[in-house]
Amino acid sequence: MIAKNDFLEFTLENQCFTDFVEFIIEPSTRVQIWDSGVLLFEPLTDRPTKDIVLSSGVHGNETAPIEICSDLITQLLNKTLTVRHRVLFIFGNPGAMALGQRQVEENLNRLFSGRHSQDDGVINGERRRARKLEQYVSQFFEQNPQTLGRYHYDLHTAIRDSKQEKFAVYPYLQGAGSMIIAS
Repeated sequence: MIAKNDFLEFTLENQCFTDFVEFIIEPSTRVQIWDSGVLLFEPLTDRPTKDIVLSSGVHGNETAPIEICSDLITQLLNKTLTVRHRVLFIFGNPGAMALGQRQVEENLNRLFSGRHSQDDGVINGERRRARKLEQYVSQFFEQNPQTLGRYHYDLHTAIRDSKQEKFAVYPYLQGAGSMIIAS
């Protein structure tokens, strides 16, 4: 189904793919395609203690994280790498990725936390995608309530110089906003 085990190519060629597909990589990994650019790997032999989301391509022109995730997925599909924890890969904006642009109509990164449903009835592909991605991430974390750790790494590439060579934005905490952590 996924030619040459290249899920990135499959995603770009099947941007409207919405079928649920499940298969097993013998002997130890369940794989599920939830949507275009949304792929779950789940170990069958070990009891996973962590749930990890790796999202990239929210901005279609930030190619380094897309390529890193694509390489990891190919290694997993080729059985040169195996998972010990549940991992959900998300290529956020396949339309923008195919165009090599930051966005198609609207900045997808600004539409999470329910913002996709604000702004007086504006509807576009990025708003629909943001809603679906929020649902997938919630579904992923809800499937394994006994997990010891939940992690979401939203991978981006800096497109301009920064005052900090390396940094991370710590996620929103109720009442605290977000923090930038520099190294």
